[in-house]
Amino acid sequence: QALATQATQDLTERLRAREAEVEGLEGLKHKMMSDRAVLESIIRNERKQREEEFNDMDANVRARDERIQELSERLAEQHKRSAELDQTLSAEMARRLAGKDTELAARNAKIEELTRRLAAAESGVR
Repeated sequence: QALATQATQDLTERLRAREAEVEGLEGLKHKMMSDRAVLESIIRNERKQREEEFNDMDANVRARDERIQELSERLAEQHKRSAELDQTLSAEMARRLAGKDTELAARNAKIEELTRRLAAAESGVR
């Protein structure tokens, strides 16, 4: 039973460490989403300003067009990174859950074997 308690404590500590890692990844994802929202807002503002200046098509407007293009490319890259992070998080969570299930099953089997041995030893002593 002490082995089972220690195994459970070890598993709990590892689970907490893994949860902290996932929280860190989720924090990064949240920051990326915030950055994306800021970029989208900037793009909207840039487009609005461009429309207001459309009649005065000069160097400033062409520069703004280039800026909108640059920001749009950055936004697309943010979307791509966000999707990759989502995939990574999902895969990592699935891997960890599968590993935990396997580890728990192995520990349960070991506990059952030790319990059988203990019962056999106790019946042999009597």
